Amino acid sequence: MRKNRILVGLIWFFLLFVFFIQNSFKPIVVLAFLTIVIVIDLIGFIFSKKAYHISTHIKGDLSNASKMSGCVKVTTPNHFLLNKMIINLSLVNQLTNEEVEKKLVLFPVKKKEEELEFELQSEYCGNLQLIIKSVQFSDLLGLVKLNGQGTSTEEAMVIYPKTVSFQLTSPNYFGNSEQMSLVVNQNLAKQGDMFDFKTYEVGDPVKNIHWKLSMKEQELIVRELSEEAAHKQLVILETNYLKGTGQVKGLVLHAMIASFVSVMEEMCTNHQTVSIGWFSQSSQSIQVETISSVEDLQIIEKCIADISYQEAPSLVWHYFREFMSQISYSRIIYIHPDVTGDILDELPQTISIAVGDKTKQNISTSLYINANQYEADITSMVI
Repeated sequence: MRKNRILVGLIWFFLLFVFFIQNSFKPIVVLAFLTIVIVIDLIGFIFSKKAYHISTHIKGDLSNASKMSGCVKVTTPNHFLLNKMIINLSLVNQLTNEEVEKKLVLFPVKKKEEELEFELQSEYCGNLQLIIKSVQFSDLLGLVKLNGQGTSTEEAMVIYPKTVSFQLTSPNYFGNSEQMSLVVNQNLAKQGDMFDFKTYEVGDPVKNIHWKLSMKEQELIVRELSEEAAHKQLVILETNYLKGTGQVKGLVLHAMIASFVSVMEEMCTNHQTVSIGWFSQSSQSIQVETISSVEDLQIIEKCIADISYQEAPSLVWHYFREFMSQISYSRIIYIHPDVTGDILDELPQTISIAVGDKTKQNISTSLYINANQYEADITSMVI
């Protein structure tokens, strides 16, 4: 804007200087013409309307960010020939908090509604939104620029990562009998909802023997997970980080969401019912939804659209700690960035999946996904 003013001013004074040096009327004619153009340009700009309504849209293949395109529809009563409209946009990834800026310039003189399409690209998955940063009107020569007054509607779209399959066991698998007994003993308070009872058989963990009931029945009785409890599963997605731990790269968050979606799709493919838990960006509270069939996978889109990697006073895991104490889950899958570290109060039935960009993990977690080769690492997982 300032450069344009300086340039026009220099041209005007140059023509005036040439007129006095050459004592010719040709420069003054050009000077007069330039002055008339400037006056018309400024008068037209001053009296033109600077109102607008803009709507943004994102179009393309939901599974391929490289094929995305943006669209801006502009409605304005300003149709003066020498006015131009400058729209500053930003493509925001809510998950990674990354922004890609875009600038559009148009001359709204032909139609009541103008439509502009342009290419967009986002390197990582997440909830993408095309945001209007500012709308300005300017004269043709760029001498004066003013902010417009109007309304806007902004569209968002969820971009999915590429998912892969892996080996998934039945939900009541805990490994050896010793680990199983730890799960059982941790939930004694909920035995009415959590356990069935059976006669002791060789190989049953001794710690699972219900001694009072055994004395009453005059035979050894052991506890075992009821069929209902054995199929209660929870997948928790960690999107909070504590002060001092620092943020992680967008690639790590992308790989974490890829791991999350892969786990959910694999469970649905194997006809397993599972609850997913996340921390809502909009309501600032934990959310839990149950997925029992492939048709319910649309809930994943709701989850991705509602999360953002953010600094918080507590991890998502800690928010869920009380929730998990009220419901007995046979398997809990905790997916988190490796900077989160170990969960010290981790439940025995928890499978921890850490995602980072290191070749070797620095924490004693069950599984580690290297973001640089996350597809291969997910494929080799056994849960």
